[in-house]
Amino acid sequence: MFEYKIDDIVKILLNCFENVKTGGVIIIPKSSYQLFNGGRRGVEALIKLLDLKIELPPYHIKDTIVASKR
Repeated sequence: MFEYKIDDIVKILLNCFENVKTGGVIIIPKSSYQLFNGGRRGVEALIKLLDLKIELPPYHIKDTIVASKR
């Protein structure tokens, strides 16, 4: 497994979030947020900080964060 610095991970996430258009949906699987030091809670905090809305994932999808851009 690759070792990433937290700064690099945050830059990658910010870059991805900035490219989402209003009304767009962001899906973050566990394999992506587990690389973040804060794990799921850290990514959710970043999502809230960026004024994105955390959505309830569909019933059959587990270990995934779904967010939308307002």
